[in-house]
Amino acid sequence: MNDLNQNNISKTENINNIISYVIIFIGLLIIANTSIFSNNYFILFYSILLILFCYIKKKLTIKIEFLAITFIWLSINIIVSLKFSVDNFELLRITNVFLKIILLPYLLLLFFKNSFFEKTEKMILVLTLISLPLFLLNILFYDTFSSLLYIFKPITNPVFFIDKFSDHFTTLFYVNAIKEGSYYRNCGFMWEPGAFALMIIIMISIKWLREGVKFDFRFLIYTIALLTTLSTAGYVAFSLLFALGLIIKKSFKYIPIVIIFSYFAIPYLNKLDFVGEEIRGYVESYEEDYIGKRHKVYLAPKVNRFMIVKYDWEKIKTYPWGMGVYRGDELIGVRNIVGVNGLSNTLVVWGVPVFMLFLFYLFRFFIIYNRLKINVFFIFFIFICNVIMIFSNPLTYSPILYLLIFTPLFINKNEFATS
Repeated sequence: MNDLNQNNISKTENINNIISYVIIFIGLLIIANTSIFSNNYFILFYSILLILFCYIKKKLTIKIEFLAITFIWLSINIIVSLKFSVDNFELLRITNVFLKIILLPYLLLLFFKNSFFEKTEKMILVLTLISLPLFLLNILFYDTFSSLLYIFKPITNPVFFIDKFSDHFTTLFYVNAIKEGSYYRNCGFMWEPGAFALMIIIMISIKWLREGVKFDFRFLIYTIALLTTLSTAGYVAFSLLFALGLIIKKSFKYIPIVIIFSYFAIPYLNKLDFVGEEIRGYVESYEEDYIGKRHKVYLAPKVNRFMIVKYDWEKIKTYPWGMGVYRGDELIGVRNIVGVNGLSNTLVVWGVPVFMLFLFYLFRFFIIYNRLKINVFFIFFIFICNVIMIFSNPLTYSPILYLLIFTPLFINKNEFATS
């Protein structure tokens, strides 16, 4: 009888685990923003399912912090629309963004509690392992992969096809985004290589904080994958993180090797278009105040991630309490110039007070994951490595940013200490 009960318990646990990882995988598809699963209607459907699961598991609660964030979000948009907007109140857009960056992260954290990022890291490791052989095959058999476009196009986010010459597509597990005649860059399961590098840096940070710095198989896989992204920000953040790992482990015997390697590697990397040339290009265009052509997706002139800080600062001087979902062409007194920068873009949307609060909670995220009580000085550098990646990616409307920020806000610190 006891064996039968034990078997039933094991089966129930297995079913619960399968359901959990399916939920995580779907959540990652929404974060990846590469498929039809990032559609607003699907996000609504997925959120309703999460509410149902939370209710069944008796985890459905409405926290005061959630209500406060919701109130702030509505207040910013209502004030801007009533006082400054040249168009109507964008209720549908406000609601869609609310579902994606507030309700969805809240429900995922409510359902998984402190195990969300632990389970997510395991899933991302699997997706990273899948990406490496597929990326190699993608390079070797470029034409074969490109011919699969019409099979996978129906499940791919339509934004990939705004450029009629694009042959990008997603298989859900891997994104074919290699362009003939350009650098071979691995997107993994994310919308672009820099975003894949972002996820890798976040996962290494969390893993080290929870389990200690380990240069193990996991780290090797993440390292190889990150190198295949050819992400400038990814390389910078990873270099800092790796150096920090050596210091934390007190592996000083490796430091001479790192110094020698850096002596030869840095000049080489500086010559590469996607590292040295790209950084120099950012600086030159900033100094020349260069504004690019009208972007096909954003329908506005686009500048690089450094220059957009200047134009976002102009916006925030006019709207210090935030612009909400409204674009520059919909408001009075700002130029409608766009660019990718997860920090300055978020500052513009939420305003100075909320943005400062978000930075505080982002730092708190790494504090509460510090299970091994690593020195706060090192925590700060881990925080900086992740901020570099946020700076380099368009995360203002991505759930991953708010999952990081909301974790210390919605989950009690004591739950991490006992996990």
